[in-house]
Amino acid sequence: MNVRLEEVAPGVLRLTWSPELQESGLGPSSTEVRRVVAEAFAAGAHRIETHVDPTDDIAQRIATFGGMMREGVLRGMAHGADRIIYSRIATDPPVNEGHGFRS
Repeated sequence: MNVRLEEVAPGVLRLTWSPELQESGLGPSSTEVRRVVAEAFAAGAHRIETHVDPTDDIAQRIATFGGMMREGVLRGMAHGADRIIYSRIATDPPVNEGHGFRS
């Protein structure tokens, strides 16, 4: 499963994943996103973010079930298209706690 992290600012990483990850199903893909995010925080990152196409319901669910929290819409981002930004910061409640998942 292909999940990538790219540093976009000191301690801030942008998370992207391949179409193959989405095709693996919601459970395996969100578990992989959670794993990668946890490893990045353990390595010293303080913020992980991802940009999702508003028409891609599966990607939105992967981001949410992966522990990311919706922040808002970046208008006119990718070739003029909008993107929903999801993020998680190191001090967020753990994903396995109700508040950490639903905040």
